[in-house]
Amino acid sequence: MTVRMLVLFSLSWLVLGHNGCATEDDAADDDTTDGSSSPDDDSADDDDTVEDDDSSDDDSSETDADGDGFPEDVDCDDSDPTVHPGAVEGCDGIDTNCDGTLGHLEIDNDGDGFNECADGDCDDDDPDLNPADLDTDGESTCDGDCDDGDALINQTAAEICGDTRDNDCDGWMDCADGACSASPDCPSSGYVSVTAGTFYMGSPVGETGHEFDENQHWVTLSGDYDIGITEVTQLEFLNIMGWNPSDCSYPCGDDYPVQNLSWYDAVAYANQLSLSEGLAPCIELSDVECSDGTTVGNSYMSCMNSTQEGIYSADVAFGGGAATPYECESYRLPTEAEWEYAGRSQGVVTDSYPNGGNLLSGDNYNCDGNLLLDDGSLLGDQTWFCGNATSYFEPVRGKPSNPIGIFDMSGNVREWCHDWYDNYQLNVQDPWGPESGTHRICRDGGGFGRPANIRIAERELCTPGAAFIQLGFRLARSAP
Repeated sequence: MTVRMLVLFSLSWLVLGHNGCATEDDAADDDTTDGSSSPDDDSADDDDTVEDDDSSDDDSSETDADGDGFPEDVDCDDSDPTVHPGAVEGCDGIDTNCDGTLGHLEIDNDGDGFNECADGDCDDDDPDLNPADLDTDGESTCDGDCDDGDALINQTAAEICGDTRDNDCDGWMDCADGACSASPDCPSSGYVSVTAGTFYMGSPVGETGHEFDENQHWVTLSGDYDIGITEVTQLEFLNIMGWNPSDCSYPCGDDYPVQNLSWYDAVAYANQLSLSEGLAPCIELSDVECSDGTTVGNSYMSCMNSTQEGIYSADVAFGGGAATPYECESYRLPTEAEWEYAGRSQGVVTDSYPNGGNLLSGDNYNCDGNLLLDDGSLLGDQTWFCGNATSYFEPVRGKPSNPIGIFDMSGNVREWCHDWYDNYQLNVQDPWGPESGTHRICRDGGGFGRPANIRIAERELCTPGAAFIQLGFRLARSAP
């Protein structure tokens, strides 16, 4: 056997493998192989070897001369570790972040007339923050001036109680600001005078917690009125009615809101308070049935004791010649519109809560005691809710009032309103609900409520004859 034949035999054995089977590709290779090497094949192999060596020498994707973590194929200056695609563009006129543009010396991103580098714009993405001092009070919005169009509003200004403005920019307005706690404009008991006006009632569709029956609409209240600074307390109810209906298996006390009473019980208190001041009752109650089933005609006070346990049902009519609650001259429950207008400090507050702020998306039922609102404030700083309350109710005035001096318009007990429940009528004046219904309106949401349920716009349906531990009330009275 010749040497040539031995070589061919060895190559065939290697191709076939130990099992003697060859693939179609292998067979094709064999058909084109004559056992000798051509000059073309040798040169091709040599070229492959040369290309591998060249690519290894020229691979810039692995070179990082300045050690900044970015190879030179993406690093626009691989000799300077401060220049790379992950760098923050500065005010030096250098393309620090390799985006093809020089440092933003003259760029005004937010179009407010000021740029970050040359003019000192503290936030060149927000046109409301810049170094201008438009009201010449010595502070710009970059310095913390919360209203650069009013010289009476800045961080060093004194809070002016009663002007519906946050003069000192501390996030609290008027009576809600501790600086006004001793002001005669901010009494701790009695009634707040509310000025007639027009406001946007309800909540926007995009508000976290918005419900289908809260559609926003314009409402005009044509007359001034007074509304209770606090919810009626257990002591106040006891002094007028001679009986405290509150469920004292939960905390009770003189300064706690009265609770566990029906809509008719609240009306009876308003009537008796009116009579004690020589005023004709706003609401006449007749065919009265007590909660224990006793019928007493129009002698509703016969139900006000621990045996009869209040009023379960009664026929209702306006008294004193009035045709609407607004025409009454005596104490009464506020209408739903009066309640929300007062809760929004005469329409000044348009957010979800009495002192501003809205829930962040997904926080509808978040009971974290440190729950942040969209303005950066803590919900628990202004109201009781499931994240900080120790019971279904707390003593009145336990949290700051709203800007016009009304306490507990969010949190604490739910509050009866005059109106029967119905869908809103759009763009109305002096609304007070339908003539009849099955449920009365309750507002406030309760002291142990979830965040979405204690928004100002939240509406609840409550059976008028039912007495619940979370139900209380405050009174209103049309101005003479």
